[in-house]
Amino acid sequence: MAPTPTPSTEAEADTAMTHAAKLTTPTMFRWKPDWNAALQFFEGAATTYRRLKRFDKAMGAHERAAVAQEAAGSVWHAGKALEAAATCAKELKRIEQCVDLYRCAFRKYAEAGRPDAAAEALARAAVAVDDANDPKGAAALYLEAIEHQEGEGRGAMTGDKTRAAVACYCRAGAPADAIPLLLRLASNLDAAGASGAVSKAYLGAVVCALAAGDARGADATLGDVSGVPAFSNTSERLAAEALLDAYRAGDASEVQHVVKSNTCFVNLDACIARLAKKLPLPETDVPAMSRALGGGISAPPQPLATVEDDDDLL
Repeated sequence: MAPTPTPSTEAEADTAMTHAAKLTTPTMFRWKPDWNAALQFFEGAATTYRRLKRFDKAMGAHERAAVAQEAAGSVWHAGKALEAAATCAKELKRIEQCVDLYRCAFRKYAEAGRPDAAAEALARAAVAVDDANDPKGAAALYLEAIEHQEGEGRGAMTGDKTRAAVACYCRAGAPADAIPLLLRLASNLDAAGASGAVSKAYLGAVVCALAAGDARGADATLGDVSGVPAFSNTSERLAAEALLDAYRAGDASEVQHVVKSNTCFVNLDACIARLAKKLPLPETDVPAMSRALGGGISAPPQPLATVEDDDDLL
């Protein structure tokens, strides 16, 4: 079958859509829909609509193309068409519809046995949501993509999505929510043999805990991971210990000095490096954090020896 020419005008694209719809409708002369022929018209119309920035019509054409692709036996290409429809919804600022279309693409890719492509569809949905100023909503979508890939044994492929989710939580002012993701990232990196990045993830988790005002959590995290070979003898572990010591002393200026004088903090992912630079955050109670770490508390006075005690010493 010769390729169908791409329509030049919106009117021609409208005609192509009408013709494609007829090809999908059985008649007394055509018992079965001709999905392959219809597909060319749907795709040609979609291309023209997008060129003309008629994104509402382009979205509909891509959706029809997705139906045709699946009917023709290619769920993979159906997913690609649904993603194209999602980009049109984003142009129209219909974010909820955009996410729904990306989810549909996700399902088609999963059905086609392509877990990485499925996860990427969710990640693109997350980008759209983040661009709409909903970083927590975006982080939830990234997490869903991560869990899908990990469930398919593709945990080593989740690094970029995990970092993106961490950045979303940091921008949303929810560093505590980033901690389990950083620990998860470190575990996946360690399994993949990326030891250099493991130590950064663990230091990042300590920074996030302190930014959240959770001194005990930061200390517990450091204690839990200090024995990990990829972290135990690193400058990042020493930096984490120095930072906790500054909080233990209850000295805000020392906290700032530790961060400014140690390049380990500068070398963290940008969102966490910015967070570290702000430590201690104004909303955190440094004296309370010091007490939580056992600092700022004088040793209890020893009882004076009694006469009996003196006799015992004699």
